[in-house]
Amino acid sequence: MNQNQYPNQNSNPNSQQGLWELSKGSWNNKDSFSNNKGDNNNYKLIEHISKKDTTSALSVIESMKINDRNSVALLIWILSRDINAIKLLLDGRNIRSLGIWENQIQWYQKISSRIAPKTIEKLISKINIVDRKFKGVSKGDPWNGLKDIVLSLSA
Repeated sequence: MNQNQYPNQNSNPNSQQGLWELSKGSWNNKDSFSNNKGDNNNYKLIEHISKKDTTSALSVIESMKINDRNSVALLIWILSRDINAIKLLLDGRNIRSLGIWENQIQWYQKISSRIAPKTIEKLISKINIVDRKFKGVSKGDPWNGLKDIVLSLSA
């Protein structure tokens, strides 16, 4: 671990005191902890997509890529769940079994009202290709595929 990474013991997330302070809501180095200005988190991704706010949606992807390149697996899971939820809505089925929060259902309904079933099928294929790239089975950068999927959902 780089000593300069955590300027003091209290801001080290591995220190017990730092965890205690975080649990109390008083993280000493709040800016580095939430380096994404509060609006670039993956919980807002579906909202940005539903509002056709491609700039903010892609900003979430970029923030995840910059802050944690290993988050590609999480993003694949999130987008797979989102695509599946939209498909279920198009089929007239309930999406609560997917763990979708009640306050987010409106975003999925909004997307499902403007997207064609054929597009969903293409996105299912695209997310599978992205997953194969992430696992090294296929060549290519999975981040580019994830951005393409977000753009397609935001259209």
